[in-house]
Amino acid sequence: MKYILLISLTALLSSCENNKEFKLKKVIFHSSYCFGSCPSYHLQIDDKRNVKFFSETVYKANSAYEEDTSRMGYFVGSIDIKSYNKIDSLIKNIGIDTLNFGHYNCCDGSKKTLIVYHNWRRIYLKSMFPPQKTDNLLNELYQICERNKLKRTNKTFKIEE
Repeated sequence: MKYILLISLTALLSSCENNKEFKLKKVIFHSSYCFGSCPSYHLQIDDKRNVKFFSETVYKANSAYEEDTSRMGYFVGSIDIKSYNKIDSLIKNIGIDTLNFGHYNCCDGSKKTLIVYHNWRRIYLKSMFPPQKTDNLLNELYQICERNKLKRTNKTFKIEE
């Protein structure tokens, strides 16, 4: 009886490992300030398309030092299915499990942090100069931050760093 249970458990575990279907649970994106006019964003999108967004620092157009307080603060809402599917597809196609951001975190540029939860895994990547194959994904995340069609909230929250 013990052997049958052991064999069944082993088969079950190996079938889970062989399941290559990508299941995105959550994506978190941070962009840091720089010595200039780089915005500081903190974005979280979950698998139900819920969004939490903290726009920490944003500068007015054509100004490197004048903050645009109308675009700063805490926001919540959701993104449309098309945007979510695009993010999901971009994450799948960059090879997130083997991606290397390098460790370029010096100087005065904006650092980008990407945290991806999928298939019971957590991938944490941070760099001032992410690899080129992440450009489309990072641009899409920036677009969500900059379009900001979310509802302002008075409730503060922390997005995982």
